[in-house]
Amino acid sequence: MDKETRLEGLKLHYTDSGKGDKTIVLMHGWGCNHTTVASIEAVALSCGYRVINVDFPGFGESEEPADVWGVEQYTRQIEALVRELGIVRPTLLGHSFGGRVGILYSSRNPVDKLILVDAAGIKPKRSLNYYLSLIHI
Repeated sequence: MDKETRLEGLKLHYTDSGKGDKTIVLMHGWGCNHTTVASIEAVALSCGYRVINVDFPGFGESEEPADVWGVEQYTRQIEALVRELGIVRPTLLGHSFGGRVGILYSSRNPVDKLILVDAAGIKPKRSLNYYLSLIHI
C-alpha cells in the first residue's frame, strides 16, 4: 500500500505491504526509485515478511531536499522512518547507494540482517599523505 509521511520537513513516499512478524526495509540505488526493487518485494512478501519499500528523498514520489544530501542525511531519514513505524531490528536490503545507507545504518542501529545487492561501500577518510603516496612520479 502506498503511504507517505513527513520526516525532517520532507514528504517521504514508501510502500508498506504484508503483515509478517519480521520487517524488511528495501532501499534502492542512486537515480532509481522503489520500483527498482519491486521483484524483491514480491519475494519477501511470499516469504511472510512485512515489506517497507522506500523512495529516497529526491527520487520517485518523495520530495527533493533543499540542500545537497550525503549518505549521513539519507541514513538519518531511514532511521527516522524505522522509529516512526515502530520497527525493531529490521532486515535491511540495500541496492547500490541503498547498500551504503544500509552499512551506515547497521553500524549504529540493531538489525536482524543486512543484505547488500551491488552495494556501494563507505569511503574511508584518508589524509593528504595517503593520496600523495599514490602518485608515482
